[in-house]
Amino acid sequence: MKKILFLSLLLPVVIGGYAQKATPVEIGKFTDGRVITAMQFKPANEIVDASIDTATQEVLMVLMKKPDGWDRMAERVVLEQALFDIKTNTVRWTKDFPVYEPCRYVYSKKHFIRTSVYKSTCYDKANGKPRWEARVPIQMISEKANVAVSFRGGGYDLNTGERKWYREFGPVEWRDYTYVNENTLVVASDALHYVRLTDGKGWDFEGTSKRGFSEFGRYGSNVMERNGKIYFATSNHMYCLDTMGTVVWQHQLPDKTASVSQIEFNEKYVIMTNYGTGWSGGKSGAAFLAAWHIDNGEQKYLQMIEPKDKIVDVYTNGTSNVMMCSKHVYLYNVYNGEKVIDVKIKGTPYQEYTRLLYPYFCLINNNEGNFVNVSEAYPDHSFWMSPRDESILRSDHRMRPVDTIAADKWWALYQRRPNYCLVRKDGTSALVRDGKKFAALYFNSASIVGNKLVSIEHNNIKVVDMKGWF
Repeated sequence: MKKILFLSLLLPVVIGGYAQKATPVEIGKFTDGRVITAMQFKPANEIVDASIDTATQEVLMVLMKKPDGWDRMAERVVLEQALFDIKTNTVRWTKDFPVYEPCRYVYSKKHFIRTSVYKSTCYDKANGKPRWEARVPIQMISEKANVAVSFRGGGYDLNTGERKWYREFGPVEWRDYTYVNENTLVVASDALHYVRLTDGKGWDFEGTSKRGFSEFGRYGSNVMERNGKIYFATSNHMYCLDTMGTVVWQHQLPDKTASVSQIEFNEKYVIMTNYGTGWSGGKSGAAFLAAWHIDNGEQKYLQMIEPKDKIVDVYTNGTSNVMMCSKHVYLYNVYNGEKVIDVKIKGTPYQEYTRLLYPYFCLINNNEGNFVNVSEAYPDHSFWMSPRDESILRSDHRMRPVDTIAADKWWALYQRRPNYCLVRKDGTSALVRDGKKFAALYFNSASIVGNKLVSIEHNNIKVVDMKGWF
């Protein structure tokens, strides 16, 4: 079950056909001892999913009805969909949805689509009324082009459901997609498909095949666009194409290295991390780090990792690439590919500290009560967490252990604003301002929506107004 947290200042609202009154509850305290109160609403049914749109300040909720004698394994259950307006603190509408098969929701500003393998239904978000049905699974919505796109290749008018165009995207689900502009999409599936969303026109790039197998097979990278060029890796090649589908440059990858991979940009190069793993995390292919010049494709380097090793996690920190592998911890220079540090894990602290943390998600509460942003305080250091006790190991720029940070001293940062941030630990949160705790909050997570905190749990909704706090 997806668990989402959300706080609210609510007037009496109606969910499930009858009125429920919101009641004030204490949800935290300021550091000076003042109590923070929110209005809590408990719907009649369990909240199993929710999507918060911070732009429109709306929450689309899915609730599960539990009649007497309800059995979670029953063939037929009923879901209730409800739209909550944060601006007016009211539930705008509720609708029942019989559930016949697993489904998911695709959201946009004005519509939402309930989609499954066999059928999709588009609803008007303003009133919850169905607009149309199509017997295809929908992958995404483009409000700008007024179209819903099926992963199988059809474009459907958002207002009528009429199929506006059809392009064959192959039988497999999309590996990745990216926008080239607001009306054009590039999709990686069984090939690379360049699609104009208004009419479906474009081109397909199939690459090369070997012994009858497409290089758009089991593995490949994400797809990225930069300055009118499209970059991606297949099982066999690293490619750069223009918007006409012409190869600008390409490089063949080493044989028998196909695995899950990721590409990213720096100022001059497109950098590829080939993990040496399959989608389930098991060993597959071979791990390597490579870089090519963005414009002309000149290969700067391609560094193979130890053959039996696989990359578990990687973090690029300025000029350095910190790499956690199954048997080693490496530090590479991302500009020249030089292996700067190679530490064998066995017999070192890295044997226990096996999770690489991203510093910009971590704040440390030091002995003086100040919260320190570690990415700013230690820009060249890396941080590793122990799954055993959640303590953190801090390493310097040479991967030498410096100190350990107890589990009760670090907090995970999950919301940031220019003059404050939200951090969490052990099911609670704290609001931090100017490096000091400003308020303690009794929830694990929340969304900042305008000047309100919105928290949704499976059995309640809360909203607190932060107006005048800062």
